[in-house]
Amino acid sequence: MMKESRKILFFSYSLIIPFITFSV
Repeated sequence: MMKESRKILFFSYSLIIPFITFSV
């Protein structure tokens, strides 16, 4: 469960980071 949560968090971060960079 913890491992899966970490994977989702990493995926979310990978998706959010580029989005913010493009916005700025």
